[in-house]
Amino acid sequence: MLFSMLHAPCSMPATRFLTLPLALTFLLAMHLCSGTAVAQTKSTFTPRVSVSETYDDNIDLDPDNEDSDWITVVSPGGNFLLESQHTQLTLDYEAGFSFYAQDSSRDTTRHRARISWDQLLAEHWRLNLNNIFSRSEDPITVEDDRITDISNDREVESRNTGEASLNWQFGAEDIATLGYRNRLLNSDSDQTEDSRANEGFIKLNTWFVSQFG
Repeated sequence: MLFSMLHAPCSMPATRFLTLPLALTFLLAMHLCSGTAVAQTKSTFTPRVSVSETYDDNIDLDPDNEDSDWITVVSPGGNFLLESQHTQLTLDYEAGFSFYAQDSSRDTTRHRARISWDQLLAEHWRLNLNNIFSRSEDPITVEDDRITDISNDREVESRNTGEASLNWQFGAEDIATLGYRNRLLNSDSDQTEDSRANEGFIKLNTWFVSQFG
């Protein structure tokens, strides 16, 4: 159910990216709450907020026309954890509001949401579902804490990554994983084309002897 949305045309509105993950979240929450007679369910909500101040002497990374400014970033968010004996559901959301001291036209807003479900199917088998959604009008693209692109326009860009994996634990630290991942990019920019990628993957973590993994 989580990934049925990922095969829709790329032209669908960005607001529909989260429809099915949220529906899945509701069903999982109902499942966990209905199982209180069998196993106790624990829920935890952790709000958070961070504020940062940065001075950038070359905002556009342009060696010929350097432009500097002070940037204030306010990032409120929260994490909701619902867990029982064999199930764990995590919801995480964070917004980012950037304010430029000298040029308010550069102010941007970002949203990032993550849904994660971990389910013990049998003694050595686990099912993991993850979905990460981000929406940004920031011209700077950051991946793995690295700036990978700077665009000249300010169009809204939405990214969605869904992943499902089946894990088999056949030793204390030995795990084999079979999974599928789908990536979607939906951009209003004329410089960026919408894209979709489908990936299958296999992982193996094993210790051949106690000294070598």
